[in-house]
Amino acid sequence: MASSDLPEAGFGGIQICVDIAAQPVLREVDFHLAPGEIQALVGKQNEGKSTLCRVLTGHVAPKSGWILVAGKPYRALTPILARDLGIEMVGAEAQVFPALSVAENLYTGSGKWWRTLLPWTDGFGDVRRWLQSNDITLPYRRPLSSLRREDWLFVELLNRLHRRPRLLIMDQTLEQLSPRRSREALALIRAGLADGMSVLWVTHNLEEAMELADRVTVLRQGRSLVSDHTRDLDRVTLLRLCYSELGAQGEEDITREQFYEFMSFIEAMLRDLPAAVIISDNRQIVRFVNQSGRELFPDRALAKATTLAEFFGDRNRLLGGHAVDSLEAASPDMIWHSLPVETADGKKRLVDMRTRIIQDRHVRIGCMILIEDVTSREEMRQSLALSENLASIGLLAAGVAHEVNDPLAIISNYLGFIRHEASEESVVTSANLAHEETVRIQQIIDNLVAFSGNRAPRTRSVDLMALAAELCRLLRFHTSDRTIRFTCFGPEEGAWVRADPNEMRQVFLNLFRNSLDAIEGDGEIRVDGTLEMDGDDDGDRMVRIAVSDTGHGIRLDNPKDIFKPFVTTKRGGGAHQGLGLSIVFGIVEKYGGTIQAGNKADGGSEFVLRFPYERYTPEE
Repeated sequence: MASSDLPEAGFGGIQICVDIAAQPVLREVDFHLAPGEIQALVGKQNEGKSTLCRVLTGHVAPKSGWILVAGKPYRALTPILARDLGIEMVGAEAQVFPALSVAENLYTGSGKWWRTLLPWTDGFGDVRRWLQSNDITLPYRRPLSSLRREDWLFVELLNRLHRRPRLLIMDQTLEQLSPRRSREALALIRAGLADGMSVLWVTHNLEEAMELADRVTVLRQGRSLVSDHTRDLDRVTLLRLCYSELGAQGEEDITREQFYEFMSFIEAMLRDLPAAVIISDNRQIVRFVNQSGRELFPDRALAKATTLAEFFGDRNRLLGGHAVDSLEAASPDMIWHSLPVETADGKKRLVDMRTRIIQDRHVRIGCMILIEDVTSREEMRQSLALSENLASIGLLAAGVAHEVNDPLAIISNYLGFIRHEASEESVVTSANLAHEETVRIQQIIDNLVAFSGNRAPRTRSVDLMALAAELCRLLRFHTSDRTIRFTCFGPEEGAWVRADPNEMRQVFLNLFRNSLDAIEGDGEIRVDGTLEMDGDDDGDRMVRIAVSDTGHGIRLDNPKDIFKPFVTTKRGGGAHQGLGLSIVFGIVEKYGGTIQAGNKADGGSEFVLRFPYERYTPEE
């Protein structure tokens, strides 16, 4: 690269050669990092990726070459110089101080911590405001040792991002974070990119690299084999460049024999992929199944010389048909969404299925099938759609209730006047019947107002098990014509949540009334409460309440539809039909909870509610 080609700004170009113990680790590394860009550095193990990162942070001195930072070339960097130039790095193992608080770890090495802690409480306030401004929840006063290990790395990443670096290097960092922390980290990284920060991301996850990175550089045997925009690369070519011996030969030299050799190279990478991968040859013989595929199809995955049709079997004939058809289709890439799958234990799942044809020149020699479980995503989408529908109907309900109340009150007054002034018995009887109907209309309007959520809640600490037990005792007196057993079992410390007690009472009353209507004759209504643990933090606890009965169950093809407005399995009339469980759904969601409905295997229905646990606090 000629000196006249050097960029004037940005992190700039890199030309490096490094020898360690007379072995050339980095031979010809030549690429650029542009401001506002994520560049993924990919390749097999021991290809020099981590060594390159250590060169950029000043921990390894290159034998030759140069590093251009903001238009100025350097023969080598030191750790202090690299930090002064705005180069920060986070690896796969957290480099933190577990004995210090989260807040102290956030500012360690930034030169800002001691200035912000004058006085001490102001420093914690500064941390709290910074975290809140970025929608991040962390117990900043607690020692870092009390958090999970994945949060240690997240805190270190926050520390580096808070320094507003010119270049952020992540060596397999995102892969170690939980999905939630990864999303929060990416949001902060994107904000830094908007300010001109560059990101060098060392990763083995090619799928994420293609989705998140702007450019991809492939390092092979200490050389930068290719560095190009992701829009100009495809996944199969990237796989070959990174993990097979085919990349150095050129596409035109690939043969059928090398295709099977290529599969052996990518097996290590595909083994732990969270999606199922099945590869077949052109004769529809399954040649490779990764670990996720074995878990999804355990009764078929270990069989030898299985055809695609045999692999998927009669139980999942639809998937097998799509896989076979893709080998003969005109398009090399095909995709199907939300296909039903039945697992070996009889469970129903939804998957997205993609097929990619592998070719030798222009002859099809195999097919790669990628199956991703999207059941949770589809359930979330349906839940969001239901929430949006309920919100829209709630607004309409509030408006209808407001407009109907006034004329209804006038009608009720006139009926009262007629009942007191009329002398004919037939007129009084008709007025009484009309008055009863206005009362019924008023009940419907009250339900609509509750459904719209316009009543201001008065929240406090509520023990859901104590509330449910109280209602069970009261309802026993209303079932004297039959024997209904009410049983409540819950944790000794209580099932405490933050909510409006009246609304929680309404939730249980609706569920109990539905159970009573579903039980024909004698039966049982059972309430089981438990605390579900997710980590050591009290904020991660969930209160789980299961309300079950021995009735006829939910008589719908999809029990989840029971929460839709005006959907009911009851027979006959009634002022509360069709809105009760919609009201329950809205109240539960308002307080950050979830509710699931289903039928039990031994008969009857079960509603499972989950709320964030909140330790009891006395009211002021």
